[in-house]
Amino acid sequence: MNIFLKLKHWQLFLLLTGWIVVEIISPSKEPTIVSVVFLYFNIAILLAWLYALGINLNKKLPDTVKMNLKIFKCFLFTVPIGCLVAPFIYGILGELLTILFVMFCILYCVYFVAKSLKAVELQRPVSFYYDYDNIATFFLFLLFPIGVWAIQPKVNKIFDEKLTRHSALDAESHRSGDCGSSPQ
Repeated sequence: MNIFLKLKHWQLFLLLTGWIVVEIISPSKEPTIVSVVFLYFNIAILLAWLYALGINLNKKLPDTVKMNLKIFKCFLFTVPIGCLVAPFIYGILGELLTILFVMFCILYCVYFVAKSLKAVELQRPVSFYYDYDNIATFFLFLLFPIGVWAIQPKVNKIFDEKLTRHSALDAESHRSGDCGSSPQ
């Protein structure tokens, strides 16, 4: 799953929008089995990306920020189950309620990942209502797949091992009082 953290924004964009190309070049106007498979593949890639971000960002959260990872996982795994079950539920009301619950689960997962991303970036607690950057990040996730172009570079920066190691060494040298100056 960590591969999603290292992908460049254009690579992730191509992975997430490949099914659109298949639909455009398809000679049939009716949905074919290939287009349905590509659509479900797209949903699986999106959910895997959200899962990788949620799990790995949660590990990097500052100590002052607590987020419930169990609820995130539960809601994230509810989405594919709900998508598979919804067409088989009898009655329009049952199907509508299932779809609304799946939409709620997706919105919660996007909220969780957006808030985690901002908290890791700023290294402090963030509020969804008062931090406009957090709201902007939330809507970038919802403006899928265009938001990938703004979100994935931030993710790459956070999970870049060389940069992370270098900043950890800088923090350690500042704590020890070394600050990089040599005695003369």
